[in-house]
Amino acid sequence: MYSPSLDFFRAGSLLKLVQAGLLALLVAGCSSAQDFEQGFGFEDNLPLVSEARERRLGEREHPRIVAAFGGAYQDQRLQAGLDEIVDRLASVSPRPDISYQLTVLNTPAVNAFALPGGYLYVTRGLLALANDNDEIAAVISHEMGHVSARHAAKRESQASTVSVVGRVAQQALRNSTNDAGAVAAARGLNASFSRQQEFEADQIGLDTSVQAGFNPYGAATFLASMRDDRSRRDRLLRQDDGSTGTSFLATHPSTPDRISRVLELSGGFGIEENRPRQRDQFLGLIEGLLYGDDPREGIIRDRAFIHPGLHFTFEAPPGFNLQNASDAVFILGPDGSAMRFDGVDISTRQTLGEFVRNVWARGVTVQDVTPGRVGNMEAVFGSARHGGWNYRLAAVRFSEDKVFRFLLAARDVSEELEDGFASTVNSLRTLSVEEAASARPLRIRTVRVSAGDTPEKLARQMAVRDNALEQFRVLNGIEPGETLPVGELIKIIAE
Repeated sequence: MYSPSLDFFRAGSLLKLVQAGLLALLVAGCSSAQDFEQGFGFEDNLPLVSEARERRLGEREHPRIVAAFGGAYQDQRLQAGLDEIVDRLASVSPRPDISYQLTVLNTPAVNAFALPGGYLYVTRGLLALANDNDEIAAVISHEMGHVSARHAAKRESQASTVSVVGRVAQQALRNSTNDAGAVAAARGLNASFSRQQEFEADQIGLDTSVQAGFNPYGAATFLASMRDDRSRRDRLLRQDDGSTGTSFLATHPSTPDRISRVLELSGGFGIEENRPRQRDQFLGLIEGLLYGDDPREGIIRDRAFIHPGLHFTFEAPPGFNLQNASDAVFILGPDGSAMRFDGVDISTRQTLGEFVRNVWARGVTVQDVTPGRVGNMEAVFGSARHGGWNYRLAAVRFSEDKVFRFLLAARDVSEELEDGFASTVNSLRTLSVEEAASARPLRIRTVRVSAGDTPEKLARQMAVRDNALEQFRVLNGIEPGETLPVGELIKIIAE
């Protein structure tokens, strides 16, 4: 959720908090689907900016983009292995004169993109989803294709006086500690490329991968894994009417079409689709990779949110799904309902009632403001209605100058939702030193398949309970009904 070292606490109107929460939910729903498919059909027929300007843009924006995504993920062995792949690809790329630099971004979002000047980015969430060097080479070479074809320069020329890259960085830096803003920034960067440019990057990337000795079919299998991961995440956000509301497929070309096109291109190289992949080497690189939330921002265990650094925890009711961001935790419920949890600094001289009425809900009338207790902590509860939405609020004084806030937003607040909100608030408690120490982050672990192992059996070893089998299959690119080859390395999620 957030780091103790980051003073992100800010007061604002209730309406703004709800809007920010819903926007973050929308972005989070799209974050796993940034599979370089965006485009709006612009033609590349304007004069290009200079290569020198491209390099300056990349150099200027690189540190800002890294900061917006929570920094670079530090793992020397992993970085060295990825750099070796980059070097192999760069040596046979259309622009071997470019000095490419790959950064692993410390976010669980599944994403990859590039800045002019050779700055390449993959997230640790993307690395966790990949299964071999060939898939990662496909991702990296695709981004190299954008750089070598100078797609950003062409897009900037079309944007006239406004730099595409500059707009992306500005969007990211509106809140450099906000994961939603960072994901939106990358989405904006990817969306700057036309469909024609994406096709060109596909072709360049596949050509480069093959020349570097990688299997081109890695592009198709990784796109399939991204499709399945997106489908899994969309189902978590699905409303009762059967629509996701956040589906990337609603506004972008379908992944099945993308996969078919990549398969067709791969077949043109005369390489057998079942040629052995470079699997063990890659899985060895990501052994121990941090999976999911960074513990500095709190961790999610099934329906519980645990912050070992600040020594507190709470639990969502059954049927709700938790999503963590750097500035808040979002709790997604039925019928489009959602809760938001965050924290704020408060003056020791200010009462909780004054804070709720005059600071948190400024401009919105809060009704039924009632004092109470959550465990041994002072609390205030209230309700409001605005813009067709009903809200329930709870402010809990966690310490003298810190207040935790719970906000429920729903079109209609049923008795079940009321009870769920109350149970969530009342589950807030302080962690003991021992409990905080035992709350370890999740990591990617690799095991070899033994005789008799099945996806169902190995999924039970995962340190997740909800949808463990589906997560296992998506993580390893395994289709339903597919058997596991004995002796092959596979991934599980463990502490």
